[in-house]
Amino acid sequence: CIYHNQQKWNNHKNDRENGTGDATTADIFTDVEESARFIAETGTDALAIAIGNLHGRYTATPRLNIGRLREINARNGIPLVLHGGSGTSEEDFKACIRNGICKINVATAIQLEATDEIRSYLAADGAPNYIDLKSRITEASKKVVAAHIRLFESDGKA
Repeated sequence: CIYHNQQKWNNHKNDRENGTGDATTADIFTDVEESARFIAETGTDALAIAIGNLHGRYTATPRLNIGRLREINARNGIPLVLHGGSGTSEEDFKACIRNGICKINVATAIQLEATDEIRSYLAADGAPNYIDLKSRITEASKKVVAAHIRLFESDGKA
């Protein structure tokens, strides 16, 4: 997806995909017709939608509205984006991918793993140093990214 003549990815967030609040409340879900109007008016190449997902660390497993995702996908036919993917179940990830999600953000999962690695390193090493710490953070991050690439069945597709 290219941002028309500027050769840039054009990924818009729907106003309801705001990263705060209660993800189980129906009024924060992306509206199907509103999404169609937004796409028609902006010409966006991809749309980040709200289907029960939020940014950051979940306090409980999110309950994604896959039915709403199906409706948005059927109505619009452009790539859809899932922000706030960290903490989503494997089953929901796969359902999202089958129903139009083409980009999934999992930064929180990467950050949490890196933070755990920092804690572990500092607790175990009496003389920590920046180079070793940086290397361990990088490896921990790579591990999470690789696991998600496999989970999304995207390995070997880049």
